[in-house]
Amino acid sequence: MRVIGGVGVVELQIDSGYLADIGPRLGAAFLERDLLLRPLGNIVYFMPPYAITEIQTEWALEQIRYVLARL
Repeated sequence: MRVIGGVGVVELQIDSGYLADIGPRLGAAFLERDLLLRPLGNIVYFMPPYAITEIQTEWALEQIRYVLARL
């Protein structure tokens, strides 16, 4: 996990890297929870808008934790 400016990144420990097939499955799981993220292979990027509130940020992070815990 790392943060650079307004971008948070979770890199999953999957051997296939950027071409991992888990990306589309994660994207679908996030959408089911009303969170629009576009995982790229084994990397999940979270780039919230500058106007996001603390409550909205915590909600989004909860959704990410929920999905990742069920891999």
